[in-house]
Amino acid sequence: MPGYNVMGSAKAVLEQATRQLALELGPKSIRINAISAGPVSTLAARGIRGFTDMLKKHAERSPCAATSPRKRSATPGSSCSPRWAAASPAR
Repeated sequence: MPGYNVMGSAKAVLEQATRQLALELGPKSIRINAISAGPVSTLAARGIRGFTDMLKKHAERSPCAATSPRKRSATPGSSCSPRWAAASPAR
């Protein structure tokens, strides 16, 4: 997506770091998880030129947004519950 270079790069680093940690720590039975939402409308993100258009395109193309009950992308508060679940002790 044009104009998304900084966020795209940051997300790519997160994904690669997650893979690397999973490879290193998996043999010790340590799980590694990452949550990488699509474009999230924050004050900083809205400073990116064309961000509103990015949100619209993401909502149209993303299988997650399309199957979401509210038919929308993530919000700053909507990714909170998965983080707590991922940080909880294994059962």
